Amino acid sequence: MNARSEPRGRAGRSKPAPLARVLVGTDFSIASNRALERAARLAAPGGEVHLLHVEDPAAPAAVRDEARRALASATADILKLARQSGGRRLRVTSSLRLGAAYVEIIRCARETGAELVVLGRGGSAAPRGRVIGATAARVMRMSDVPTLLVGSRTRGPYRRPLIAVELDPSARDLMELARRVVSSDEVPLRIIHVYRVPFESYYLANRERSAAGYFREVRKAAAASLAALLDSIGSRRYLVHPVLLRGNARSAIPREAARCHADLVVVGTHARSGVSHALLGSVAESVIENTSRDVLVARPVRFTFIPP
Repeated sequence: MNARSEPRGRAGRSKPAPLARVLVGTDFSIASNRALERAARLAAPGGEVHLLHVEDPAAPAAVRDEARRALASATADILKLARQSGGRRLRVTSSLRLGAAYVEIIRCARETGAELVVLGRGGSAAPRGRVIGATAARVMRMSDVPTLLVGSRTRGPYRRPLIAVELDPSARDLMELARRVVSSDEVPLRIIHVYRVPFESYYLANRERSAAGYFREVRKAAAASLAALLDSIGSRRYLVHPVLLRGNARSAIPREAARCHADLVVVGTHARSGVSHALLGSVAESVIENTSRDVLVARPVRFTFIPP
């Protein structure tokens, strides 16, 4: 059971602030090169892109020297990409750090005031558990800066974003963040909320006569709650296309992303530690594992990670 409605809210939208500072973590792999391509397009004209490479403290001097040369080459590449993307001017800086990669990425994001961390990710064909990568998973789990996982080549600006929301005020932050990374304020934000029917398996297994009416009432209540949420956060400032689906969010979100040919999936996570979830929270992790599309992960609740 699902419901989709026409886009709403064209009048009175204000343009969000562009991304002025973007941090790209690179290991000089193909996946990292794709992250560089996307960062060159996302940063605002006149903004800053900082390239960071982290080496093992035990790495010999020759390895560090080679990393510095690779950083210089990557800096030249991103400046070239920026010029090719409408002739935009960017300030590109780079640094080489020693230590644990995820710790140094989080530390660098804070020190540079980064508004977005961009990382490469494996493709959908990678073994389960390796699609995200250990460093990216730890950054997303512990950083309070939004993280964009780039899995495909940049063929243009984002134009088909899919934003997965819960029925709480965090939806506002996700929509604002999505608007900052898409190409234009005329791009519609497809908002998906996946709801569960209480005791659904019981009603289906026992073929209760009241099941159809009960399911309709639950859907109606979920639709009303989603509409009220979008109104409460001022969704009419955006061009919004709400989508309501019944089922399991872990599978429904990737399925909807494939159906609507989304080029970006935006999800939030409240996970702060292994107590909440070993990685990101079951929904966010499953979305990343089950789609090859770029995924933007934001934690609605800020907290402090103290680097070792």
